[in-house]
Amino acid sequence: MAPADVDAILASVLLLIGFELIDTGRGSWIFHINGARTIIEKLVASAVATETTLSPLRRWLMSNCLVGGLSTTTMSLLQDAEGNHCSSFPAALLPIMQAGAQLLKMNDDSTSPDTLADSRRYGALHLLHAAKSFDPAVWAINLQPRSPADDLFHRTEIASAHKGAVCVYLSRIILALWPSTVLPDDLEALAAETIIHLSCMQPGDALFTATAWPAFVAGLEIADLTNRAWVVRRFQDLWELEPWGLTREALGALTTIWDGRKNEDATKSRNNEVYEQQRNWNWVEKLKSIGTDWLVA
Repeated sequence: MAPADVDAILASVLLLIGFELIDTGRGSWIFHINGARTIIEKLVASAVATETTLSPLRRWLMSNCLVGGLSTTTMSLLQDAEGNHCSSFPAALLPIMQAGAQLLKMNDDSTSPDTLADSRRYGALHLLHAAKSFDPAVWAINLQPRSPADDLFHRTEIASAHKGAVCVYLSRIILALWPSTVLPDDLEALAAETIIHLSCMQPGDALFTATAWPAFVAGLEIADLTNRAWVVRRFQDLWELEPWGLTREALGALTTIWDGRKNEDATKSRNNEVYEQQRNWNWVEKLKSIGTDWLVA
């Protein structure tokens, strides 16, 4: 296949992903990513075998196709996307998050002996430690040569928000699989801290759309009504800026989760004090039960 044909195919896949996200926002865009990943892995293998260099255009197309889907051969391409993709998702956090999601899938697909389960629990805690060790400031500094603007402060804040959201997500996975685990962080406080980082980005800022994913995760975790109202406003602002179906789906999922949490809790909040039962309500399981877990990973 001619190089121009490959680039045209990748560009078409990227457009299809965008159309799906804009239209309904439901999970069908994942099929396009999976198809692109198959093509890209073959291209990478061919480039390595023939010692050829990928063109800047092809690297850009490949990296933007792969932000939503990982493989062991594409991390350098994901790093290419850090500076220009609308999510500004630190590449170092993506495989950690995906590995956590894989633990959930493995738990569904198999019945493991206790020794293997213990090994997976250790692996999950190691993933959480790796996420907590990520340094947003160092990442933002290293990204500056590849960033289209002088945006060190905002990059640091958005990376801090992504770090917090990934830690919340991994923590909820750990609690879903091993409920008695003692975690190093208070998840409500971590979600609130994530919102503080996100608050630095306003609708006119170039990285405003990069606040969507961490805002969604923080919204899933947060019980405080003031912070929930902030999350709703953030998604309303995102909708005004980019009326994508994905944004509508995310806000709808949040509303469903919040309503379900309110209905299932036997205890109520009083004077902004949230009881232990409500704090232990696990949205990872609920997202899966309503078929919207793809919104997270």
